[in-house]
Amino acid sequence: MIKAIVFDLDGVLISSKKSAIYALRKSINSFGYNYTKTDINQRLEKKPLDIIKTLMKKDRKNDIEKCKKIFDKIGSSKKSLDMMNAYPKIRYILKNLRKKYNLFIATNSDRKIVEKQLKTFNIKKYWKKIICADDRFKNKQEIIKHIMKKHKLSPREVIYIGDRKIDIDVAKDVGCISVIIENKFSWGKREKIKKGNPDFIIHKLEDLQKIAESC
Repeated sequence: MIKAIVFDLDGVLISSKKSAIYALRKSINSFGYNYTKTDINQRLEKKPLDIIKTLMKKDRKNDIEKCKKIFDKIGSSKKSLDMMNAYPKIRYILKNLRKKYNLFIATNSDRKIVEKQLKTFNIKKYWKKIICADDRFKNKQEIIKHIMKKHKLSPREVIYIGDRKIDIDVAKDVGCISVIIENKFSWGKREKIKKGNPDFIIHKLEDLQKIAESC
C-alpha cells in the first residue's frame, strides 16, 4: 500500500525548462562564454552548480561561486518566473493526493528558486517536506532513503514521480515504484524513458492517484 509520493519538481509540477536554460546561459555567458541553448539543454539532468562547474571548468573557484549567485538571482527573477507555468489544476490534484498520502518534493533546484516557484503558483502548503539541491544530500537516492528511514516506510510504499530516465534510475536504485510523466511539461525524451522501463508512464498528472490506489 502506498503511503508516500515523492515528486520531482521541474517538468512534473512546473514547466520551467525554458527558464532554466535562460538563467544558466545568461549567467555563464556573462563570464565571456558563448554557450547556446542546445549546449545548456544537453546538460540539464545535472544540478545547476554542477552544470556551471562543467562549463566553467577553466575558471577560478571564486568566479564559479559568483556565477552561481548570478544564476540564483536570474532564476528567481520575475522574468524567469514569467517563463514558467504550473500544471493545470495542480492545487486540486495535490489537495486530493494529500488526503491519503504524505507528499514530498526532491529537486535539483536550489531552495531560493524553489521557494519562489511554490509561492508564485500557491502550492507550498501541500508538502510534508521539501528537499532541495542545496540541502545536505548528495543525490536523490539519498533523499528518498532519508524519507523512508525517517517515516518508517518500505520501498514499495513509496512512489517517486519524475519526467526523465535519470528519475527511473533513482527509483530503481532505492527500490521504490517509478512513475514517469510524459507530456509537454516534461524534460525527458520518449525513447530514453521507454528504454528505462519505468513501472508506469502517465500523460496526465491526474492519473497518479489511480496508480497509487492500485499499488
